[in-house]
Amino acid sequence: MKKTLPVLIIAVVLLVALGGGALLMRSPSSDVKPAASAATNAAPNAPRPARAAVADDSPPARVRGRADAPVKLEEFSDFQCPTCGLMHGVLKQLVAKYPTQVGVAFRNFPLREIHRHAAEAALAAEAAGMQGKFWEMHDLIYEKQNEWKDAADAAGEAERGGRERAGCAEEVSGYRV
Repeated sequence: MKKTLPVLIIAVVLLVALGGGALLMRSPSSDVKPAASAATNAAPNAPRPARAAVADDSPPARVRGRADAPVKLEEFSDFQCPTCGLMHGVLKQLVAKYPTQVGVAFRNFPLREIHRHAAEAALAAEAAGMQGKFWEMHDLIYEKQNEWKDAADAAGEAERGGRERAGCAEEVSGYRV
């Protein structure tokens, strides 16, 4: 029994590992067809393949620094996210230190489920951008994040940042943003 016990233990562990590996290798979406054939053969409720992070028809990202810089970073950010707020300062310093070598592309990615003012802040920044002041508003929103993140009216707090209130309200209410 002493000689067969280690062999038995190894065999059981091997079977468990192979069985677990087989379960992990099975893909729940393995029966999803490529997009070209899925459109013609898919049932109405069939699962769809994951979309790209940025749609082909999405607006271009806002770029700080050189757009054609050798080092390009693309940031998907939420104005109410504390970690994104910390990263804002780091990226701003990076572009300031290496203005010809680094470009940072910014895209709004508000996490509405956990940050109730994130979409409002993104709209405010885009409206300011339509007035040629995106980066000023971007910086202000992050720099004052602790002041407005829990406010009842975050848009009102953000508007104290010096941009024209009437122009921004028109931009946002007109859905041009």
